[in-house]
Amino acid sequence: MEPIVIKNKLRKISKDFHLKYDPGWFNLMWVSKRHARYLEYMGMCFDPIYTRFGKTEEDRIKNIDKFETSKQFKKIKHEFSGQAITKEEVVKGMKYCQKIKDSDLRKELLDLYKNIKKKLKKNNLALLTQTNNKGQKAVLLNSILFHEWLHLLLIKNRIYFKSISDKYWKYDEGLVTYFEYYSSKRLNYLESIKNKIKYPSQRVYFIYAIKFRGLMKIEKNSQKRKKIIIDLMNSL
Repeated sequence: MEPIVIKNKLRKISKDFHLKYDPGWFNLMWVSKRHARYLEYMGMCFDPIYTRFGKTEEDRIKNIDKFETSKQFKKIKHEFSGQAITKEEVVKGMKYCQKIKDSDLRKELLDLYKNIKKKLKKNNLALLTQTNNKGQKAVLLNSILFHEWLHLLLIKNRIYFKSISDKYWKYDEGLVTYFEYYSSKRLNYLESIKNKIKYPSQRVYFIYAIKFRGLMKIEKNSQKRKKIIIDLMNSL
């Protein structure tokens, strides 16, 4: 799926859910798999692989050397992935990088954040991991890029549950997953896919996508659909 195809799907979702849409919001940058792991670590990813090294930025900075030499890092350092990042997150990441004691690692990550900042357009960017594997690249440029651009679409529309509290990240992932399956008209498959997923944090995506499907039910009006999401945010 070409980026233009993904943008067309985003435009359709925006129309169906009364969201603002600007094609200029959606850009991408390739980063190494090693750097992707550090960006997830510094970006406070809530996967247990990272949270064991700290649930605050200060703790993660303090334990970053332990993370680099850990079994967890070795296990995931070759994984391909994507993530959405905003200017605010880049600035915050650069601030915390300054506190890294290892001068080489500090410079490496600061240079990374500076390069990302240069690529930012309209304060939004999707990051994909570099790969020579054709299969991985196909997944990255199809489902993963769509997933990350959906995050950016929602953030630009001020629909960001994590901005209320970090603990609400599950709603953000659930809503994005709901939109993915809404777009492909496969909402009825959410339960069957959830039951096949073994990794707990990824199963959460589908648990919350099912919640959003229940909230939307048979609502067809785009403004009312958006109101359902906003009302949920306001109730938390």
